[in-house]
Amino acid sequence: MEQSSDNKRPSLDMSYLRHGRFVNIKASIKDLRELKDIVERKFSMKIEEIYQNLEATRDELIRALDGLSKEQLNRQIASSSWSICQVCQHLAKTEELYVVAIMRGLKSKEDSLLEKKSLDFLLDRSKRLTAPDIVKPTDEILEYEEIIERLSHSREKLYKLLNSVEDPSVLSKRQFTHPVFKEMLLIEWVKSVYLHEQRHTKQIHEIKAGF
Repeated sequence: MEQSSDNKRPSLDMSYLRHGRFVNIKASIKDLRELKDIVERKFSMKIEEIYQNLEATRDELIRALDGLSKEQLNRQIASSSWSICQVCQHLAKTEELYVVAIMRGLKSKEDSLLEKKSLDFLLDRSKRLTAPDIVKPTDEILEYEEIIERLSHSREKLYKLLNSVEDPSVLSKRQFTHPVFKEMLLIEWVKSVYLHEQRHTKQIHEIKAGF
């Protein structure tokens, strides 16, 4: 059945040759603008979802730390394992490193041809991942307030960077090399922040279970 011309959306073809150049070019531009708006809205939703996940994951981490004494925070249940304090040091150092990496990736002017990479493996605690030396924790003994301050400081840097990006869609168009996971789109660097934190929040619960 032929569609009513009243309901038919202007197409992005060469129909203006048959129906009048000016009118249909305007319609095509309108369609392109609408398409751009749809893409921007979808990406805004994606960024909003990332912000929500960052907040939710951080809230879960803080709840895991609440009520723990200085001794518990700094206790190593085995000589080869990290304390809860050291896990949090690692999280803060990693986040700061990610901020630097994303900033460097944003300096590129070339669109990436990388396909999206699944990051679900970060949540699998059965698979051991070795942290690069640059983000390994020290043996420094910290109070609860000092741990929270370091975590807040690194998160502030991340938010400041994300808020400075005029066109957030560029995060899906630029890439930077991860020291462990290799080439990644910048949007995946951001996502991996909260996935990485979820992984280590699980580790903190495991440490607490060993007290």
